[in-house]
Amino acid sequence: MNLTRAIPLPFVARGQGVKAVFPGDAAKAAIFDVLGNAVECESKVEYDLLAAASALMATYFGILHRTTEWLAQNGLPGLRLSRAPVCRPFRSGNSRRQGCRFRRLSREFATNGGLNEQMFRDFDERGGIQALTRALGRVFDRINNR
Repeated sequence: MNLTRAIPLPFVARGQGVKAVFPGDAAKAAIFDVLGNAVECESKVEYDLLAAASALMATYFGILHRTTEWLAQNGLPGLRLSRAPVCRPFRSGNSRRQGCRFRRLSREFATNGGLNEQMFRDFDERGGIQALTRALGRVFDRINNR
């Protein structure tokens, strides 16, 4: 049996994003290209490296969620927040009034027991969210003290 591995991410449902495929095979990659863009890995190590990097999605959306919380806590009202540059690329038509949905996206990308869940949990438990919040405050203070 000739199996091909692929890294599934929720973007596949929208036909977007890049999917790592191993082993590289033009015919099989063409199948995955329909779901976005397939990248044919030349080695198992290359595939595993991309798999590890794909585990950042829940953390990425978790960071964006914390950033939007910080914006709101520091005076950016909800409607203005939904129009903020951090939210704009991820807004769907119906979320315009509801603001950014990064917490939901972070949970969506964090499959129970999966790599994304592990990555975000490690990031959060080891102080990543707190470091982000402190850094946002320091940058904001620097901007205001010029």
